[in-house]
Parts: sequence; C-alpha cells; structure tokens
Amino acid sequence: MKETDDVLKAAPEKAGFLVNRNFALFLIGRMVSLIGDRVFDLTLIVWIATIIARRSDGSFESWAPAAVSGVLVAASVPTVVFAPVAGVFSDRWDKRHTMLVTDALRAILVALRGWASTANCAVISDL
Repeated sequence: MKETDDVLKAAPEKAGFLVNRNFALFLIGRMVSLIGDRVFDLTLIVWIATIIARRSDGSFESWAPAAVSGVLVAASVPTVVFAPVAGVFSDRWDKRHTMLVTDALRAILVALRGWASTANCAVISDL
C-alpha cells in the first residue's frame, strides 16, 4: 500500500485541456461564434416557416419548404466551395492576421445587414 501511495505522489499531474490561456480564449470565442451562427440560421428558418410563408387563412405557401431548404443550402455551400481553396491560402498566411481580417469583414457585413434593414433598403431588407 505504501508503494502505491509513493507512485501516485511521484506521478506528474497532467495539465488541463485549457491550460494555455490564449488557446482557451480562442476556443471559447470560436464556440460562441459558431453557436451564434447556428442560432441565426435557426431563426431564419423559423421566421420563414412561421411568418413569411403563412397565408392570412393560416395555411402555408407552396414555396415554403423550398425557401427553408434555400436557407440551409445558402449556409452550407460557401463552406463546401471555399473551404478547400481558403485552406491552402490560410496555411501560408499569418494565422493571427488572417483571423483578424476575416472577423473584421464578418463584422462589417453584419453591420451592413443591420443598417440595410433599418434604412428600408428594398433589396436587402426584404430578405
């Protein structure tokens, strides 16, 4: 029994998964971003299915399933098309700079979408 206690005390403790603070912050930020993306996609689907596609008599338009499918396709096609090509370039570029630029572009696009919906932009606000 004494030998087992000595072995357990001598064994080094394993470092936790999130021991690197920068990696932990990156991982948490990435998870929050992905959850936000999925919530946005789900909100769009629910909005199309319950608000836009509903007729005044309570029935649904015949194009409602296609519209919901269109949202799902629009969410997945960019990943399928651009990920292989973007992966080649991002492996060669500075990782931090690439992440900062792409996140800044995403923020600009989200801000433009918000501005367009409040400015009554006919093309974008009807989406």
